[in-house]
Amino acid sequence: MTSFLCCCVVMIHISSYPVGQLLVGSWQHRLFFLGNKALSFVVPSFVFLSGLKLAYSYREKVFSFGEFIRRRFSRIFIPYILWYIAYYLLLRYLGYIAAKNLAQHLFSFVMGDLVSPFYFVTIIIQFYILFGIIWWVFEKFSHKKILLSVGILEFLYLQYTFLPYEDRFFMTYLFYFILGCYVALHLEEFKNVLQKYQIVILLLFIGLTAWHSYHAYLAALGTPYVGWRIIGCIFSVISIFAIYQGSILLERILPKGMVAFFQRVDAASYDIFLSHCFVLYISYEIWSRNGVSSIIGKFILNCMTVYPIAFGCCIFINYINHRLKDKHNNFEKNIT
Repeated sequence: MTSFLCCCVVMIHISSYPVGQLLVGSWQHRLFFLGNKALSFVVPSFVFLSGLKLAYSYREKVFSFGEFIRRRFSRIFIPYILWYIAYYLLLRYLGYIAAKNLAQHLFSFVMGDLVSPFYFVTIIIQFYILFGIIWWVFEKFSHKKILLSVGILEFLYLQYTFLPYEDRFFMTYLFYFILGCYVALHLEEFKNVLQKYQIVILLLFIGLTAWHSYHAYLAALGTPYVGWRIIGCIFSVISIFAIYQGSILLERILPKGMVAFFQRVDAASYDIFLSHCFVLYISYEIWSRNGVSSIIGKFILNCMTVYPIAFGCCIFINYINHRLKDKHNNFEKNIT
C-alpha cells in the first residue's frame, strides 16, 4: 500500500504543472485536473498508515515517550532538516524564491511550506507528539467508542471549523490516524470485513472518485461544492479501504520478485516522499533550458525521469544503509 501511495504522490506533483498551465476548460486541463483530484486520498492514507504502523508496533511493548521521540527524531526530523537545506539552496540557485531571514525560515520549517511534500512532515510530527496520549486512551477505553467519538468530533470540525493552514493541522486528519490505530489493534477483523464487502467497497470507491473529482472541477470553474470537506473525508476513508484490500490481493498474485521490489519501495518511502520534488525541479529546469515548451511533453519527460531517478536512488541508498547497519550489528555481536 505504501509503495502505491508513493507512486500516487509523485504523480500528484508531476501533474500539478499541467493543471496550472493548461487552458482552463480545455479537455486536456479537465483530464489532468480530474486525475490529480482523484489522487487526493494520498495524504489521509499516509496518515492512516502512520497510525496503523505505530499502534501495531506498540501492541506488545511498553510505550516510552522519550525513546519514541528519540527514534523519530533520527528517522524523521534529521532527514527533514537536511532536505529543507537542500531545497532552499536549489530554489535560491534557480531563482524560484527570494532569500529568507531567520524568522521566515522558522515559519517555513514549522509550517512545511517551502515545497509541497513538507506539509506532511508538519502533520505527522503533531501526531508523534500526541501519540502518547492517543495510545493511553486506547489502553483505557473501548476502541469502538473511541473511533465513534473521534468520527463525530471530525464531522463537527469539518462542518463548522475553518482555520488558516488547516491543511496541516492535525484535527483535519485525526480520524484517519485514529482509524489506523483501531485497525492495527483489530487487524484480522478488519481484513475479514474488507474481504466480505470488497465489491461494495470497490463500487463506492469508483463512484466517490468520480463524484468528488467532477464536483471539485466544477468548483474550480466557480460552482460551489457544498459539503466538500465531509464528502472528501468519506472519499478518503473508502479509498483507504479499497487500496488496502487491493494491496492484499496483489500481494497474493504478484511474483515474489515484484513483491520484494515493492517492499524495498516501502522501506525507502519517506526518502522518496522528501526527495522526488528535488528531482522534479531540476527536470523542469533542464527541459526549459533545452527548449522544451510543450506542457504535455514536459509531463511525459518528467514521468520518465522523476520516477526512475527518485525511486532508484532512494531504494539503493536505503539498501546500502541497511547493509551497513547489519554489518555494524554483526560486528558488535561478535565482539561481545
